[in-house]
Amino acid sequence: MTATGWVGGLTIRPNLRPPTADYLCTRCWHHQRLTGRDAIRYGARDLPITHRAVCPALSKERTT
Repeated sequence: MTATGWVGGLTIRPNLRPPTADYLCTRCWHHQRLTGRDAIRYGARDLPITHRAVCPALSKERTT
């Protein structure tokens, strides 16, 4: 495991121009960034749920 300074999960920074949301999966280190108010409003809440369905680390745990 490496120290990155990032915290896993969803981080929304509304004060940036444009507003930015970052999602980091701490199991497989997948990162996804959304920018823009509408993208965050409609897409940010689904990021953890949709990634959980395809996370390669979770699929390995399910099969063992």
